[in-house]
Amino acid sequence: MENTKMENAVQELANIQSQCQELIDRIREIEKEIEQNEPKFERVKKGERYFMIGSVDGKVVVYNESDVRCEIDDNCFDNNNYFKTPERAQEVVDKINFLLKLERLHDTFCPDYVPNFDSSINYKYAIYYDYDDKIYEPTPYYLTEHRTLVYFPSEEIAQKVCNILNKERENNDES
Repeated sequence: MENTKMENAVQELANIQSQCQELIDRIREIEKEIEQNEPKFERVKKGERYFMIGSVDGKVVVYNESDVRCEIDDNCFDNNNYFKTPERAQEVVDKINFLLKLERLHDTFCPDYVPNFDSSINYKYAIYYDYDDKIYEPTPYYLTEHRTLVYFPSEEIAQKVCNILNKERENNDES
């Protein structure tokens, strides 16, 4: 009798293991289906133009290149410096230039500042653009780190940076 109980338990365990393996196999199939259906960024056809970001005399600019599948083209594609339209490449250039400007202002006003995201006590401040009012404003953060933001140690410093950016924006609007 005891032997039958053990055999039943072993058989039940084998059945459960089989069911688990079937579920694992089905999960893998579904993951493959999802991966196959995700959009992928494709290169232009060989010989067609693409746009990349480069530097001329220290200024970030848009280049257009013919994709001949050479090492430069491969490196641009692999390093995400590959755009299908000049407008999209220019949009990224503008973001890069703005980020460089923010980093310069950071180094001007608080060169040694490194934000601490382990502490909810100290706020850090980043720059936010209010599209309704068309002005830059400081915005506080404490535990959330956004890798694409430049942080300042105080609202006062962030406001100085905003004032500079707002003045530049106003001057550019007047041109």
